[in-house]
Amino acid sequence: MVAVTPMCYSIWFNKYLKRDDVLAIELQDTPESVFDRLVFSDENDQEYRDDEYRDAHASYYLKEIKKDIIFHKRPFSKITNKYQMNHRAPEAVVKGLIETYGLVKSEKASPPAYDTPWNGRRYTLRVYPAGMSRSVYRVIEISGNDTLNQLCGVILDSYDFGDDWMFTIHVQKIDGAAAYKDAKVIREKLPEWQEAYMERLCREYIEILNRDENASDRFWTLENANFAKKLH
Repeated sequence: MVAVTPMCYSIWFNKYLKRDDVLAIELQDTPESVFDRLVFSDENDQEYRDDEYRDAHASYYLKEIKKDIIFHKRPFSKITNKYQMNHRAPEAVVKGLIETYGLVKSEKASPPAYDTPWNGRRYTLRVYPAGMSRSVYRVIEISGNDTLNQLCGVILDSYDFGDDWMFTIHVQKIDGAAAYKDAKVIREKLPEWQEAYMERLCREYIEILNRDENASDRFWTLENANFAKKLH
């Protein structure tokens, strides 16, 4: 079972929707029900309830909840199974899901997520930018444990590109000896590329935090920007 929040970007899970062994279900509820479950967190991320404050600002929170529900419809548009929670407790929702979709407990244990054929291997890539001479390239070495998001970040930073526009990456196998010959480049340049990537993220986050907006708006903008870069 994998649960994703409404803030989850669809690129994280859309590929799993096509699998025969995946049953995707979107849990839905009314804005009023979400409002009733509203909790807050302090500076230490400890959750607490403040129903008096919540009720005093009910119109604001209901408006924001309705906006979020509309905004997050698109990421879950490919999930055809919609289940209404109807303000029920989690236990009742789970029981209803089991009854509605005929779910039963499986005795077969799933293998660990990290147990993959490519786990621990290292791969050498030669990256050519489209529309430029074949003499222009970067040699990048990655681990089988690295994510595609990390690979994309290193590629973009190696050419001093940003990720604020659409881009595509095409993969083609090349001669192994030629790739191995230049593999030392990544060992020398990777720390520099990583530092450049983190520097760019810091500048982006500082720009968001310095905006003339409500603290809550800046927080969620930063949170969503951070989620978009975590493709684990």
